[in-house]
Amino acid sequence: MNKAIIILLVLVALFIGQIIIERISRKKALNKLYELISKKEFSKFEELINQKKTIRALGVFNSEYLKLNVYKMQKKDNKIDSQILFIKNNVNMNKKQKQVFYEEAFGYYVTNHKKNEALQYLTYVNDNCNEYTYKKCKTLYDIIIKQDVSYLDALLEEIKDPGLSKNVLLEKYSLIIKIYENLNDKKNIKHYQELIKDLLK
Repeated sequence: MNKAIIILLVLVALFIGQIIIERISRKKALNKLYELISKKEFSKFEELINQKKTIRALGVFNSEYLKLNVYKMQKKDNKIDSQILFIKNNVNMNKKQKQVFYEEAFGYYVTNHKKNEALQYLTYVNDNCNEYTYKKCKTLYDIIIKQDVSYLDALLEEIKDPGLSKNVLLEKYSLIIKIYENLNDKKNIKHYQELIKDLLK
């Protein structure tokens, strides 16, 4: 066999072997991290996720993004704010990662009524995400932050569509409830809360 072909086959085999090793390492790291999260052993989680071998296995963005979501689980607002800033300013992200991160950060700020931050990240969503995602986030901003009730008629019309998935319906019911909260309409708030309970059965 030609020597050049042999060398090429060896290199391909090494490359495939490296990919397999990386996938095994990634799976092993994730399993251990998820185990610590489920046991609420957050100090051990922090130690493990900050290790160089874990960061190598998961990648920088995935490591930092997972930390962000664990801080959200713990409701540690100061750490959440710091982690969002750290990711934005220090982590190199591809297009898909930017879309995921900016939408996530916006969602955190808007649901916690942090107007300035929500507006800032809505701008990032507009710059980095598709039109559908931006419109969805803009609707959230208008209803939650600006207490805009003008979306109600459209939402009530949209939920009549029998083809809506469960998740989409839950999302729209939640927006309708928020609008009725803005209107202080307790009767309709209760009605849509019951509809959500029925969907979740």
